Amino acid sequence: MLMRRLRHDVSVLGSSVLDSAHVAVNAGVFARKAVEVLVQLVFGVVVQYGLKAVMFITALFYLLANEESLPQLLLRMVPLLPSDKTIVMEVLQRCVAEVFLMPLKLAAAHLGLTWAVFWVLGVELRYPALLLSVVFAVVPVLSPW
Repeated sequence: MLMRRLRHDVSVLGSSVLDSAHVAVNAGVFARKAVEVLVQLVFGVVVQYGLKAVMFITALFYLLANEESLPQLLLRMVPLLPSDKTIVMEVLQRCVAEVFLMPLKLAAAHLGLTWAVFWVLGVELRYPALLLSVVFAVVPVLSPW
């Protein structure tokens, strides 16, 4: 009887130790996988943004170090007559100016519309909302709508 009880206790203890070892191994595998995923994520983000930063700095240095403007560089590669190149250059400069002026026009429209709506509704904090609307219209990080 004592031997049977002792065998039973040893088998329960052995299975408990094996279960604990199995849980520990599974936890180790999970931890290893978690660390692998974290390293891949961090390495991927660092490499991705590192490459973007290198490309940006290289392009910025090239554009700033060059004596010609970017449209002149681009037009030099296009096979056009000199008279056509001047026309294309003027149109391109007008388009670039409009691209930079359009957010300011949009910001003025947001300013007027937001002020009018908040004035009609009687909103007390209209001026901070006006400021945020103008900032979000000029710098399109978030939609001002």
